[in-house]
Amino acid sequence: STRKESSAASDVYKRQPQLRRIVKYLKAWCDYKESINSNINMPSGCILTILAVEHFSAVVNRDDEALKNVLVRMYNSLSITFTCYRPTTPVGENLFAGYSDTRRNNFMDRLKTFKEDAERAIASSNPKEACEKWQNHFGMRFSCSTAKNEDENARQFSNPVILNNNT
Repeated sequence: STRKESSAASDVYKRQPQLRRIVKYLKAWCDYKESINSNINMPSGCILTILAVEHFSAVVNRDDEALKNVLVRMYNSLSITFTCYRPTTPVGENLFAGYSDTRRNNFMDRLKTFKEDAERAIASSNPKEACEKWQNHFGMRFSCSTAKNEDENARQFSNPVILNNNT
């Protein structure tokens, strides 16, 4: 049954282009974090893929929301039990078993910050501010040069609004 489970996970991965993109985003995040601090050892691509498959649900036309959801679910799950079980041989191996407390804490701190910034980016009505939240975690490969610095929820009136206080 375990071979069927890993085969099912592989099928999901193949059928879901958004999931493949989410994995690429997670790998890019880890790559960026390691590039700015060589003392940080982020999880492997294998671990990121397993966690992404485990916590993914598609959001049509919104990779940002899908990624945020994966980050939230991943953080919540790993906060309870810091485990990532290999779905292939040797089945059931916890890929986090060799992590020191320091490595685990470094990863969880970065995951928490990424999750919180993703939530803020999604909630923001200013594209430039939202973009900058993502850029904190992807570096310059995530360009904000075309993002507008304006509140998309603010109403624009051609004439000033006049409020009557007559009763």
